[in-house]
Amino acid sequence: MGSNCCLNWYGISCDATTGRVSDINLHGESEDPIFEKVGRSGYMNGKFSPAICGVDTLTTLVVADWKDIVEEILA
Repeated sequence: MGSNCCLNWYGISCDATTGRVSDINLHGESEDPIFEKVGRSGYMNGKFSPAICGVDTLTTLVVADWKDIVEEILA
């Protein structure tokens, strides 16, 4: 592939061979300094699209410590 498609995406990893998203690891309440650099808190909330379940290259999905998730994530 030659480039990392997820290089600047926090918590997102790509498969080196296919270049497709393989892991999503988003912790809702984080004290990671990266949030301070962009002037944001680690507090995450919102809505997940059911399409996330259709990503056939996804091997890991972590959404820990989120508040007020609006949609269910079906297995």
